[in-house]
Amino acid sequence: MTVVEKVRKAKQLYENYGEILKRKFEKELKELDKSIEETQKFMKKTKLPELCKKCAEEGKCCCRPWVAEEFDVYDLLLNYLLGVDVPEEREVDGLCFFVGKNGCRLKVRQVICVDFLCPKAEKLLGEKEIKLREIEGRELELAFKIKEEIKKELKNLETISHIQN
Repeated sequence: MTVVEKVRKAKQLYENYGEILKRKFEKELKELDKSIEETQKFMKKTKLPELCKKCAEEGKCCCRPWVAEEFDVYDLLLNYLLGVDVPEEREVDGLCFFVGKNGCRLKVRQVICVDFLCPKAEKLLGEKEIKLREIEGRELELAFKIKEEIKKELKNLETISHIQN
């Protein structure tokens, strides 16, 4: 399945079941959103986004085109559930499908997106890297757990929908 096909499938799932999923997983989604905000806040505090932007301007961005292929429908569905208007078109050529002019256009990202630090970033962080890893770990763990629960719930919902039709 292409990236655009995954986006469209996630959008279809969101349109069909989004309200049900948001109600059922309201607490978990709020917790995930808060965790993502905490990661982003820490990164801004340590000036990581500025470093990444500079690298991107120099053509050395980590967000390679193949990274978008790592996202599955459920990663994208989680983004819809958190209010992200998941893009259906590439904005920046030569980079990950989800990179826009101001950085990543998603909230819920792949492990490699959250966890990868180049040597420049590691040097910038120094001992603060340990704290960042703790914060990121929480975000990744929450996203994984919620995604697995949503997969189960969607199986149930689609079974019920199939029986009713």
